[in-house]
Amino acid sequence: MWVQRQQWPDGARQETRSRQVVFAGAEGPRPHGPRWRAVTHGQLEDLVGAEVSTDC
Repeated sequence: MWVQRQQWPDGARQETRSRQVVFAGAEGPRPHGPRWRAVTHGQLEDLVGAEVSTDC
């Protein structure tokens, strides 16, 4: 699993949000078959198991 935070420039139509990326599998160190889904801040903290700061 991979979590990414997408940040957009000020005034962009998109909102900054976190997405969970789940891979179908891996061949050696290379994952393949990614699927993305938006996650809330609370869901992100549940995945991490700790508080997550979104200050950058």
